[in-house]
Amino acid sequence: MPKELFGQYLIRKGFVKQQNIDEALMLQEILQESLGAVALAHDLISFKDVERILEDMDRQGSIFSESAVSLGILTQEQVDDIKRRYSGKRIYIGQLLVATGYLARQQLESELKQFQKEREQELGAPPTVTKARLIGLIAERTGIDRGTVKEVVGGLIDLLCQALAAGETIELRGFGKFKSRRYEARKARNPRTGEAINIPVRRVPRLRYAGKLRRRVGT
Repeated sequence: MPKELFGQYLIRKGFVKQQNIDEALMLQEILQESLGAVALAHDLISFKDVERILEDMDRQGSIFSESAVSLGILTQEQVDDIKRRYSGKRIYIGQLLVATGYLARQQLESELKQFQKEREQELGAPPTVTKARLIGLIAERTGIDRGTVKEVVGGLIDLLCQALAAGETIELRGFGKFKSRRYEARKARNPRTGEAINIPVRRVPRLRYAGKLRRRVGT
């Protein structure tokens, strides 16, 4: 049985109709990989602004950014900033439903959580949150493209490793405190052969969870 899509879930729950989904999908196709998708997803323009820009594009034969600037909806500085910060941004069906007024932003956030919970229940045991899945979840929640999220997550892991290797303590309030304990070099014996061996200096990472995290997980 094919997995239920988020749009189908919203229809089943009565939040939107099939017509609303069809309109959002058509808009998604029009705006995909365009500056308009980014501007709409980040509330820089409204759905009515998009309609005006598309009409101007048809009349003038211009591209999205040119019409947006000529109509005074976006400045050239905003266009340049969007291109620099959000190149390759993907816009999701939920964001479009919010932008077109078919769904409230608070409803979107709430129903996304419920949708993911139902999906996990269908699959049985909760799935392992791998690095790739974490990146996907962050991208979906924030609207930032996966490539940017991947760079940030990778950079964070590298910085954590470097800090621990240097003996520094990293404290993330509400989550926990990362430390590394230094063990001096010492002599020991191989338990299998009885042969003498030298154990070099090493550091062992440790994580002490915050009380706030323990309480949230325990509920």
